[in-house]
Amino acid sequence: MEMRLALEAEGGSPAPNDPNFRRSVRSWFDEHVGTRSFRAWIAEEDGRPVGVGGLVLISRPPYTGNPTGLEGLVTSMYTVPDRRRRGIGGQILDTMLEAARHVGVGRLILYSSGGAQALYRRSGFTDDVERGLPMQLWLAAAPPERSR
Repeated sequence: MEMRLALEAEGGSPAPNDPNFRRSVRSWFDEHVGTRSFRAWIAEEDGRPVGVGGLVLISRPPYTGNPTGLEGLVTSMYTVPDRRRRGIGGQILDTMLEAARHVGVGRLILYSSGGAQALYRRSGFTDDVERGLPMQLWLAAAPPERSR
């Protein structure tokens, strides 16, 4: 959970300082860790977490190009700043891709920061030009304002 909050903070969000947001993150992880819908990997050095990555499994009806309908959302990929550029994220991603193939995931999606795009491209990720630009609709609460 702490590394997920660090990822949010590094992106400029004030949300990690909000106790309600912290509770929501804790609640999500408490509910999903250990279930079939979420897999996570943690890299450690000397007992200290230095990198993480998560995979949310999403079951959709089968479609052209994905006969299982199973998709994976790559999420919460984060390496602590002093350990970056040492292959930790790549090792986590390689392990995640192997696990996704093993369970029959037909398509992986992710939302990347600019600094991580090269990592994903090296693993074969491309822009989703076939399906057009990403679209979104915010429901319930508006997204937190980001400092600029």
